[in-house]
Amino acid sequence: MSYGKIYETTDWGDPIENGWGGIYYDLATSGLTGFVFDVDTTEAGGSSSTQFELPLSGQGTTNISVDWGDGNTDTITSTSASEKLHTYSSSGVYTITITGTLETFVVNNYADRDKIKEVKNWGNGDGLTLAINNTSFFYGASNLTASATDQPTITATNFQQLFRSASSIVSGVGNFDVSSVTNLIFGFYSASNFNEDLSNWDVSNVTNFGYCFERTSIDQSFAAWNMTSATSVVRMFKTTTLSTANYDATLIGWAAQSLNSNLSIDFGNAQYTAGGTAEAARNTLINTYGWTIVDGGAA
Repeated sequence: MSYGKIYETTDWGDPIENGWGGIYYDLATSGLTGFVFDVDTTEAGGSSSTQFELPLSGQGTTNISVDWGDGNTDTITSTSASEKLHTYSSSGVYTITITGTLETFVVNNYADRDKIKEVKNWGNGDGLTLAINNTSFFYGASNLTASATDQPTITATNFQQLFRSASSIVSGVGNFDVSSVTNLIFGFYSASNFNEDLSNWDVSNVTNFGYCFERTSIDQSFAAWNMTSATSVVRMFKTTTLSTANYDATLIGWAAQSLNSNLSIDFGNAQYTAGGTAEAARNTLINTYGWTIVDGGAA
C-alpha cells in the first residue's frame, strides 16, 4: 500500500515548511536511515533521460540494498553489477535510499554526475562510507546540494578533490569527522557557492591544504583550525574574500600555534586590521615562521 506525504498534500502551512505543514515535514524528514539522495534523470549524463547509474568504483566493499524510489529495490554486492544502472518508467526526480556497506561510491567527474541532487542523509553507520584513498568522492557533482545533518562514516585519509567543482553545494558537511584525514588538496576547489562554517572540523592531521578553497565563496573564520601539521597551504584561499573580521581571527588563531616554517599561502582579497593584534599575528607568521603571504593588505 502506498501512502501520500501529508506535508505535501496538506494546506496547513504555506510554504509546507511553515505552520502545521512544517511539523509534518519535520516528522517525515527526520530519522532517515541510510544514504539518501535525490537524482534527476532529466539532467545530461552518460545514461538516458530515464536512467541513473551509481558511481561504484575503486577498492572497498559494496554490499548494499538500493531502494530506487520507484517501488523497485536491488541488492548489489559488486561494483560491476548490472543493477547499478537503473531504468525508471518515466524521467523525473527520484529519492534513492542505500543501506548496508557502501565504500565504493566515487563520483570523480563520472558521466551521470549532474544527475545527483540533494543529499538528505549521509547514513553514518548504515550507508555511505568515505573509505577509498587517492580519490575524488564528489568531484564534478555540479548540482549537488546537502540538507543532511548527519555525516558519512569516514575512514579515508585522502580527501583530495572531495567537493571539487561541486558548484551548487553551500552547506551540509560541517559535521564531518575528518580527524583521520591528512590531505585536503583541492578539497573544495571551484565549489563556487560553498560557504559553511567548518570550525568544528578537526584538521590536526592534515598536511596538505593546497588550493582547498580557491574559487569558492567561503567567508568564515578558520581561527579554530589546528594547523600544526600543515606542510602546504599554497593558494589555499586564492580568489576568495574573507571579511576583515574573519581574516583577523584566522591570523590571530594561527599565529598562536606552533607552525611549520617557510610556507606560502594566498589569502585572496582578504584585508587585515592595521596596527593591532591581527597585524602583529601576520608579522609573526612572516617573521617568525618565514611564511610568504599574499592578501589584500591592510584595511
